Amino acid sequence: QNPKDLVCLVQFEYVEVYRGIGWKKKYHAPTDFCFALKHPQIQKKTSKYIRYFCVETEIALDQWVMGVR
Repeated sequence: QNPKDLVCLVQFEYVEVYRGIGWKKKYHAPTDFCFALKHPQIQKKTSKYIRYFCVETEIALDQWVMGVR
């Protein structure tokens, strides 16, 4: 892989992890197993600095959340 093909999404040392409850219905997320990463100083839900993710299973969600922590 060429380093020019990689994009840094977020640096984990400065983020908070949020689990998405009811996002499938509310935001039309592809699954019920969602989480978001956000900097503590960002307060707007529509901020381009918040990253939203969905995974296929609850086990995968737990693994992602624990991995980010």
